[in-house]
Amino acid sequence: MVISEWRSALTTWWSRRRRFAEEWAFHRDVAIAELEALGYSRRRAKKAVRRKMGTRFRYRQSALAEIGGGLPGLLHLLPIRQTTRSAFFVPVTLALGVVSGLLLSPNPSVAVRCIRAILFCQDLPAAARIIPLTPAGIVPVGLAGALLRTVAVAGLACAIAALLLQRLNRAFFYSITVLCEIVLGGAVAWVTGMQILAARSWGHDGPQGLALLAFIFGLSGMLYAGMRWWWVDVENRCPYCLRLPGLPEARGKAHDVLVDPLEIESICFRGHGTVLQSRWRRRFQAGLEGVL
Repeated sequence: MVISEWRSALTTWWSRRRRFAEEWAFHRDVAIAELEALGYSRRRAKKAVRRKMGTRFRYRQSALAEIGGGLPGLLHLLPIRQTTRSAFFVPVTLALGVVSGLLLSPNPSVAVRCIRAILFCQDLPAAARIIPLTPAGIVPVGLAGALLRTVAVAGLACAIAALLLQRLNRAFFYSITVLCEIVLGGAVAWVTGMQILAARSWGHDGPQGLALLAFIFGLSGMLYAGMRWWWVDVENRCPYCLRLPGLPEARGKAHDVLVDPLEIESICFRGHGTVLQSRWRRRFQAGLEGVL
């Protein structure tokens, strides 16, 4: 469905660009034919038309902008918003981030061993020194492994309690997939970052130590923010088609807390129901399509 929409948008955009080229060629040939009918030679007629009409590039940008054949027209045609609402957008983006993190590692093969040790409690050679890393590429994995495994267990428990027990199987498997990618991304970020920062001594312990501390606290904060975003994303999606709803409509009063609180209602474009969001909670209210 999404691929066909992208193909249709690209076809429409390319046809608009061809339309300008064809119209330009048509008017140029008509002008040349009129001059030839007046007795001009072919060569002389082409030169006269070129002087009168100018080059095609002179009008190309304005014409394409008018008919939607430029870059803004392409962005308007592409189903970018629909793609970002899809259930595949977040997992694919996270997977690309994980691959990019591995590619940035100074020692990818050792990085994979460290990541496996973080996730599955595997043994690694004892690190003689951290700065510089000895053996080369081996980073300490105890703290990161305990943190990431705790996050994974806590997230799994939340997904089971909120989704699996309510028989929302699609939403449960989606949440677990994204959760695993977040944990894997955290492991990759830890190993790659430590390899880059501690690969060799900077010549002074102060700046390097501060950089390592900032990296540890920054990664912990990013992991916390990622987990919060993960659960908000799961709650906001339709549990049947896993797409983000749209057309938000606000009702209630922003200053009321209990009597008539502000509530935002968004609808699933496939008719499965609505997502109701207030300051207290988010809940999905199934429609006829969701019930059936």
